[in-house]
Amino acid sequence: MFPLSLLNAATDNQILIELKNGFCYNGLLVNCDKFMNVNLKDVTLTSKNGQEFWKLNSCYIRGATIKYFQVEPELADRDSAISVHPTSHTAA
Repeated sequence: MFPLSLLNAATDNQILIELKNGFCYNGLLVNCDKFMNVNLKDVTLTSKNGQEFWKLNSCYIRGATIKYFQVEPELADRDSAISVHPTSHTAA
């Protein structure tokens, strides 16, 4: 399963994103692009020490700054059920 396909499957669902700088964003995934840039809404931003919190209406996160993201387990299961089977070609 590829991260981008999992992000696309998570659209309109809750997602947790940790950045390389340690800050965590928890919110509703509005959309993402092919560079894994994401838009979130109804976001809770947590500082890297976990002691400060901010509420944001929306935010944009550049894909290159993402360390990891976490989605609901059901989304990962649903995404893995959708698979592409390559066709084999034989020379005649």
